[in-house]
Amino acid sequence: TSGVSPLKRNGLTFSDSKMKADILNYQYCSAFTTEDTGNIPSLGSSPHPTMPDISIGENGVFKLLSNLNLRKAAGQHPMSST
Repeated sequence: TSGVSPLKRNGLTFSDSKMKADILNYQYCSAFTTEDTGNIPSLGSSPHPTMPDISIGENGVFKLLSNLNLRKAAGQHPMSST
């Protein structure tokens, strides 16, 4: 639980959580922009079939989590393709 170290802005050092969040938000906003979706070319129709909707339910998640072996390391699921 080390958190974010104090940050500097305009020569001042801030350790308050709200100020650090504001500084990081300002940096993020200055580095990234909103895309102009009017200039994105159309790729046409896909040659691949449409994937059906995925349904994730509480019971299914509970069943999968309760079957995890806590003594084993995390890794790729055996049903996953590589």
